[in-house]
Amino acid sequence: MTANPVEAFVHDDAVSVRRATEFTYLPDSAVPGETDLTLFSIRVAWRGPGSWAVLWLGYCWGPEGWGYEPGSPERDEEYLIAHRFTIQEAEAIALREVNNITINGRTWIEDRREREARRSASEK
Repeated sequence: MTANPVEAFVHDDAVSVRRATEFTYLPDSAVPGETDLTLFSIRVAWRGPGSWAVLWLGYCWGPEGWGYEPGSPERDEEYLIAHRFTIQEAEAIALREVNNITINGRTWIEDRREREARRSASEK
């Protein structure tokens, strides 16, 4: 096993990434830097050899969906088995869930449309 957690990560349509320990997945059509985008983004973070967590704000993906991730001392083996994934599994979860995140009852696309409508109305 290599010391680099992502060195063996190969993806048909990905640029070669070396030494990355975290990936951020943005909702469809989002552009980095847009207002409130961090609220709707999912991170996939390396947690050890072959072990990746899917994170959103202070939550971690598990068997029942999003749940609070306890501090390190409180994460037992059972928790780690249920909440850690291979990079391929973690990426699939992030890609599947990133467009389903809601804040105040709205997805990223709905939130963007609302902001654009308010901006247009204020310009009239």
